Amino acid sequence: MALSTYRMFVVQYKEYLVNIEEVVAQMGLVLGSLPDAECRIVFTQFDPDAVGSAVALKAILEHHFKRRVTILYCGAIGHPQNLFLCTRYNLKQLVVPIQSAPVACDGVTILVDSCSTTDKRIPQGLVLKPRMVFDHHVEDNGRVDRDGLVWIDNVGATAVLITELAQHLCPEVLADPLVALLLSLGIYTDTKSLKHTRKRDRLAYDIVCSNASETELTEAINYRVRESYFLQLTKAVRGWRRQGGKLVTGIGVVPADEGDHVSVVADELIRMEGITFVVVWVIVDGVVRISARSLGSTIDLNEFLKNCFGNGGGKIGPDGRGEGGAIMEMSLHKMFHDIRSRRVMEKMVRTTLSNAVLAV
Repeated sequence: MALSTYRMFVVQYKEYLVNIEEVVAQMGLVLGSLPDAECRIVFTQFDPDAVGSAVALKAILEHHFKRRVTILYCGAIGHPQNLFLCTRYNLKQLVVPIQSAPVACDGVTILVDSCSTTDKRIPQGLVLKPRMVFDHHVEDNGRVDRDGLVWIDNVGATAVLITELAQHLCPEVLADPLVALLLSLGIYTDTKSLKHTRKRDRLAYDIVCSNASETELTEAINYRVRESYFLQLTKAVRGWRRQGGKLVTGIGVVPADEGDHVSVVADELIRMEGITFVVVWVIVDGVVRISARSLGSTIDLNEFLKNCFGNGGGKIGPDGRGEGGAIMEMSLHKMFHDIRSRRVMEKMVRTTLSNAVLAV
């Protein structure tokens, strides 16, 4: 990218970039305090924003700071778009499950697209002590080294922050077609097809999108969906409970690689006329996962998730639309996995969640 283009970009961002020089300086201090340590980028939710941000940040750390970097992810890869990306771009060569490469105490742990060290998707017994955090979600349950860096900003996607950082430090990173594609997709998906954007989001998207293949980006946006998703959506529609503008439903017990369907179902149901609050649940490996969506200011999504489940969190877009998730603690692991037990589990969860949600 030409230097003149880079300077013009910075001028455009001048009113928005809050102490970007301080961000860069603090990065240098953190890395300088551990000159030989490997950097380990960790994200707790496998999605385009997290993956794109992690891959781009890895390139920045390698090119500008000359660091060795590993990317680790928590949880399973179940969303059909994530599965497509892994297959199409062989992402499993770039990111590895955190269980297979534990975070070492002497490394520089960097948390991306999350600021919570108590996320239920982090393997039990693993304590994360991040030295840096890059995120666009606001939560209070993070724990960062006192000499570390926390950059949490009110933008549509973490990919926006990483794009700004790359533009400031090494714009050539954004010329990589895969980095540009993943950052573009991260911004596109987290802003709901660019419908919920602010100026910074749009400027960052224009920069990275110009270096991404339009054909490949379109292919990644229009990913194919499994038949099982439509069967689960049908189950959710048939089993929903409504009260005013609130709706709660579930898709039952599903395999680990289909667990992310819960968020897709929630996105569909919040579009229904007259509905302002949606909670959808799914049981994966005996764990109840929650996906919630809200419209307007009638319900504080963050407060609801914390009060109801004691964990999780959400984000609110510029239009007031909220989305978030949580884990519900229930003793389901010991139940037998036959048809009868599945029905018992589903009934327990359905009753508990319906009572909790419809009472709000």
